[in-house]
Amino acid sequence: MNHCLLAILLTAAGPPFEAQMLDGRTLVGPIVEIGSDRVAIETSAGTESLATDALIRLSPRQAPTPSHDEPGAWIELADGSSVVAVQYTADEDLSRLLLQENRTAEIPTGNVTSVS
Repeated sequence: MNHCLLAILLTAAGPPFEAQMLDGRTLVGPIVEIGSDRVAIETSAGTESLATDALIRLSPRQAPTPSHDEPGAWIELADGSSVVAVQYTADEDLSRLLLQENRTAEIPTGNVTSVS
């Protein structure tokens, strides 16, 4: 799983996701934590920690809306994933990404392998 990309997406503002469980439950809310064996979703009843092997499907509640922001940089991350940013700035320790729709994300500069 692309952990760098997931970290960026989680810090960038959480759109609602729908989790369909093997036991028949459907939970809706933004993802607040994700790991190899668990996903946490913030529901109206509070945070639900779900075992990934109990998930049938985890998907965005709505399709993303296209943005008219022009990409300024393609950022390749250490885990092999890529992120498109409108703007990219970095110092020795921290990289700052301005994503579409004025969302922002910060990641350790050591997780960035290239910017073009």
